[in-house]
Amino acid sequence: WERQERFVRPHTMPVMSLAATLIDRAIDRKEIIVDSLLRYLATDSVCYRCDASQPRLQEMEVLTWSPLVEWFEERFSTRLRVTSGLSLVEQPKECLHAAQRELERRNAWNLMALEALAAAGRSTVIALATEAGRLDAEGAARAMRLLEAYQADVWGRVEGGRDLDEADLDVRVTSALFVLR
Repeated sequence: WERQERFVRPHTMPVMSLAATLIDRAIDRKEIIVDSLLRYLATDSVCYRCDASQPRLQEMEVLTWSPLVEWFEERFSTRLRVTSGLSLVEQPKECLHAAQRELERRNAWNLMALEALAAAGRSTVIALATEAGRLDAEGAARAMRLLEAYQADVWGRVEGGRDLDEADLDVRVTSALFVLR
């Protein structure tokens, strides 16, 4: 708040934005955030892989995402369904129930931070792995930007808007981690 001058600029206060969202939306209704996290898990980015026609991307996905899937499966004693292509895969009910039980134990602040991470990366798995310390802020952002990194490798880096997107993601990830810690 000290840095605000004539006008309040919420985009310069990401932690305050997380707090305001929680207070406005769900401070007394944790189930709203839990449901949101379960929806991200049901279509988690790390469960959708490219096919064999893109071997470099496939390698990047295996190196970056497979350890996160393995960690999740060990941590929650369940299996995630991982697929190639764009066909929707339904996650097992026991997987979603295990995650739900664990998420319901968290306070609303931690849930809000987890949801911010999940929204940033379209992945509850990445969010939970980051919360657990399996990924630091840089590693989480790298896992979330995996497809963008691949595109940049193939087609070259586009300056300008991409830099702003990266900076925005970094701020969102570090802000969520600040709340979690």
